[in-house]
Parts: sequence; structure tokens; C-alpha cells
Amino acid sequence: MAKPLRTKRFIYMAWLAQLVLSFSLYSLFWWQNQHILHTQKHNQIAQQIAQLQAQADTVLESFAAFQSRQAFPQDKSIRPFAELLLSRNPHIYCLQTVQRITHAEVAGLESTMRAAGYRGFKVHDFDYEKTRKTTALKVRDVHFPIVFMAPLPREAEDVLGLDVNAVHFLSPQLQNSGNQVKAWSTGPFRLIEGEIAYGITIPVYQLGGQKPDASWPLYAGLVIKANSLMPQLQDLAPGWQVSMDYIGSVTAQQKQLFKITSPGELFWIAKLLPTIEMVSVIASDSQPFELRTRQQLSWRSWLGMVPLMMLSFLLLVLLLALRWQHSERLRRITVQRHKNQLHRWATQDRLTRCANRQNFDQRMTLASQSGVPFTLAYLDLNYFKPINDQYGHLAGDAVLVEVAQRLRRSVRSQDLVARWGGDEFAILVVGLSDNERCAALRQALLDALAPPFIWQSQSLTLSASIGIASYPAEADSVSELLQLADQRMYRHKTAMRNREIEI
Repeated sequence: MAKPLRTKRFIYMAWLAQLVLSFSLYSLFWWQNQHILHTQKHNQIAQQIAQLQAQADTVLESFAAFQSRQAFPQDKSIRPFAELLLSRNPHIYCLQTVQRITHAEVAGLESTMRAAGYRGFKVHDFDYEKTRKTTALKVRDVHFPIVFMAPLPREAEDVLGLDVNAVHFLSPQLQNSGNQVKAWSTGPFRLIEGEIAYGITIPVYQLGGQKPDASWPLYAGLVIKANSLMPQLQDLAPGWQVSMDYIGSVTAQQKQLFKITSPGELFWIAKLLPTIEMVSVIASDSQPFELRTRQQLSWRSWLGMVPLMMLSFLLLVLLLALRWQHSERLRRITVQRHKNQLHRWATQDRLTRCANRQNFDQRMTLASQSGVPFTLAYLDLNYFKPINDQYGHLAGDAVLVEVAQRLRRSVRSQDLVARWGGDEFAILVVGLSDNERCAALRQALLDALAPPFIWQSQSLTLSASIGIASYPAEADSVSELLQLADQRMYRHKTAMRNREIEI
């Protein structure tokens, strides 16, 4: 059975190696495919954001260009245009105009704005860090109040008149925009309403051109809320995380514009699979932001029809291999049974299951060649022919089977009992050579055959003539031993007929 077990072990090991190799190759393909899909989704999100930012740049430049042709204030003409731009670009939260004035011009601007319909207009500061409420205007050489805003919700009315210099992240924005004469964005900040947003400012090229101190009288600006740039959660696969960070100014207090996460699988399950991360800069000169995506791969994406089909195929291969191994095992068992049967036919008597004459001769030859002493007992049954003639061959066969069983019980397991032919038997007793033990053996055999044999309620009696000879004490060869045992058996038979006792 060792060979079938080794074959089955080899089949299992080969199948396991094939399973590991197949799923390793699939996992590699799956990883590459997931990386490609992640890259495509990342680029798609980046392109969408870049497109919205480009639209914001266009809107801002259009709004600034429109104001450059107006003699401020012309609110009645500016507001409809601003609302038109906002309606066509819903991702823009508001449009604003900032005017540069000296401290001596504050009162005049307040009067002009109130006359234009903004009755509560007042230039003021704003406590962004603590109270997030308006405060009294501090004296500065130059102020940059917000003089226009569209739309103007009630919660943002206090924004009008706000001096941009009072807010730490808005003043550098104006300075950079004015010095470089281009649009410039702030870092993320929290609106009065509580949402995160960022702003863009551009100088308005009008009203006498550029000042000697490289400042501009008007600045156009807009505000974009973070949620208007966020991708929709339903568009993200489970385990996705998308964030957008400001990379323009190192002094910006807040860097992150937004961060959203799509719910994934359980934490300990998700940790078993790798993650994919990708970072890219949004293609915009005026809005320096960086997009970062991270995806925790899930078992849902790994599982599917392909691994199921692979597993089914490998299971089929395993079953076929085991079926083949089982068939081979049955074939080997059948062949071995045939060999054993042929061996039994060649070495056993079919009726009594004792050794046959050929097997007995071989065993005696081997024993003589090995130099081990042994004794041969040769038996010839008496009164067997009358039983066979009177009761039939079935009765005779039954008696022969019973005789063989009694003889095997009378000797040791290592001794050999053989049917010599017809009603003759021979016994090979290893290690027995002295006369006393040989006499005991003959008596034991006679006692074994003395009880009657029962055949279909009939009591049958027979006896045996026995000739015993020992090797090498009484014979120099196997042939001499056989001849001596045969002679003694006939002497015993003659003595029994004459009712003599042989000593």
C-alpha cells in the first residue's frame, strides 16, 4: 500500500502546487488590472476637477473683463452678468469685487455704497480665528473692502465691506495676484456658513491702469466650495478614499480641501489585501492643488467568475487524477490477486488449502541447503477408498479437508503440512531430529486422526500409516530421506495389517 499512498500524496502535492501557481498568476493579473482601473478612475476625477477649475478661470477672467469696461459702481449691470455666469457654472459659489482704497477714502466709499442701495454698508474687519464675527476697522494705509458679491445670501451679508487685509490668508492672495498680474488662489478656509471653500482673485485691468506701487484699484474674485469638486460617493468603488490638498503656499494654515471615503469591507479582512495609492497635481496654473486617491482592495473585486472557473477546473483535474489513481490501485490489486491466486495454485492444494507436492519439495530442498535439521513425516490414509466408494466423492473430499485441518492443529505454525497426492499427506517439521520426539510426533498424528469423521450424520472411521525420517541424522540427501520415510510408512502399514506393533 506504500506505492498507492505515495501516488496519492504526489497527486495532492502536484494539485496544490498547480492551485497556488494558478491563483498566484490570477492574483498578479488581478493586481495589475486593479491598478489600471484605479489609474483610469484617478485620471477621470482629476480631469473633471481640472475642467471645473478651468471653467472657474474663464468665468473669473470674463467677470474681470466685464468690470474693466464699467465706471464703478454699476451694480445694476454687473449683477445680472454675474448671475448669468453663476447659472452656467453651478460649481462656483459666488463672485466678488474688491476695491483698493486708502484710509481717507473709507467714508466716501461707505456713502457711495449706501447711496447705491446697500444701506448697512460699512468697511470693517473680521475675527476669523476666534469669534468669527465682524469687528471695528483698524487704521491701515490701504484697505481692500469687498464691494460686490453675487449672490448675496442673508448669512453672508456681513461679507460686504470686509477688509481683506483683516484675514491672514486673503491679503497675500491679493498681493500675489497683483504683483504677478494673474489669477491666484487661496488655501482652503471655512466660510461663515461653515463649509470649506477656497477663493481665486485676479486684478481688473481698468481705471487708469497700474499704479506706481504695483497695486490695482479693483480685484475680481470668486469662491468655490469643496463639495462642488468632490466626486460622488456612489461613483466610487468600496474602499476608495479621495482627498485634495492645497500646495500653493507653505504658510497656509489648512491644506486639505476635502477628503471623502467610500465604505469598504471589515477592517481585519481588508488588511489582508494590498492598497493602491496615486498622487497627481491638478493641471491648473492659478489653483495649485494636489489630488490623492487611495483604494483598499476588497475580496469582492478579487472574487468572480474567473477564480470560480479556475477552482472548478482544478477540482475537476483533482477528481480525474484521484479517479485515475483509484483505477490504477484497483488494477494493481487485481493483478496482485491474480498473482497470489496463481501462486496459490502453484503452491497449494485447491481442496485442502495445504501446500502441494511441488511447494513441499522446494521447502525441503531449501531446508537441506541451509543446513537446518528437520524431520519428514509421510502419511497414507487407511480405509479411505471404501469411504469414497460408499459415500461418494463429496464425502471423500470432506474427509480430506478435515484430515488436513487436524494435521495442521497437531503441529506448530512454522511446520509445513502438504497433500502429497490422493490420500497421502506429508509434514515437514523444522528442528526435529531425535527419536523420542519423532515418536511423540507420530503418536500425536495418530491421536489426531483417531476420532471419527462425521458426514451427514454418518460416523466415518479411518487411520493412517506413518513413516518418519530425520535429516541429516538418517539421510544424506532429500531423495534418501523420502525413500526412507516411504519405506517406514509401508512397514507401518504392513504391521497394522498384521496387527503388529512396530517399535
